[in-house]
Amino acid sequence: MNALVIYFSATGNTREVALMIAEQAGADIYEIKLQKPLPESEFGVYVKGISMMLKKKNPALKEDFPPLSAYDIVFIGTPVWGSKMAPPLKAFLEACPLGKQKIALFACYKASGYEGCFKDMREALKDQEIVGELALTDHLAYDSDCRANSVKAWLEKIDGE
Repeated sequence: MNALVIYFSATGNTREVALMIAEQAGADIYEIKLQKPLPESEFGVYVKGISMMLKKKNPALKEDFPPLSAYDIVFIGTPVWGSKMAPPLKAFLEACPLGKQKIALFACYKASGYEGCFKDMREALKDQEIVGELALTDHLAYDSDCRANSVKAWLEKIDGE
């Protein structure tokens, strides 16, 4: 089965999970990148993220989109921002519609809000077959074995369906 991991990461946590999924699933990987990068500090990312959310305007992306029709399953990941998917992922989903692939969603969050994020993602992907959701708290970033085991168990569950 041909698989692709698509993700946006602001601070590196979602990137780490995306890399684990790609490695364990034998998937290709695509990082959503902004034309104008986010600030490097976590506080700067927070301020810019709040600004994007309040303006409700999608950021401009680097449009080197992957050939989505080549994949049977697409894993889509985002950090949780204000109980929503990050605006760069929203911009990607609007600019690069998926075909009829199976979709698996993952999100990294600090305190809460992943339920709202997954609701937001399911709405944006309402015509897709969602085969799984994985939410990981950022504190798991400090325990890579636990994070890797969570990813492995999730992938096994998806593979068994």
